[in-house]
Amino acid sequence: MKFSIALNMHRIDSNEDMRKIIRDSRDLLRIADDGGMEAAWAAEHHCIELTIAPNPFVLLTDWAHHTKNLRLGVGVAVAPYWHPIRIAGEAAMTDLYSDGRLELGLAR
Repeated sequence: MKFSIALNMHRIDSNEDMRKIIRDSRDLLRIADDGGMEAAWAAEHHCIELTIAPNPFVLLTDWAHHTKNLRLGVGVAVAPYWHPIRIAGEAAMTDLYSDGRLELGLAR
């Protein structure tokens, strides 16, 4: 059986410092990586007051720096919001920075 973790950069209260959310997410990623989980997933979110995630590729590139084994997944990128060349380029760069660990999910 394989296990994954989905991390959304969300907070409960708008007074929470997003830098703390980033640090806490990195800690969870390290625990998941060291614990043998298969993958970590980031979603694309827009216009949600307490979530910052307009570009999941940015998150995954950061996560690649803080993990060794986890597959890093986009779950999902909303294809109509992206020009095809742009999403292809972002995915390719993220895959390079993660040493080939990218899992790409697209939605309409």
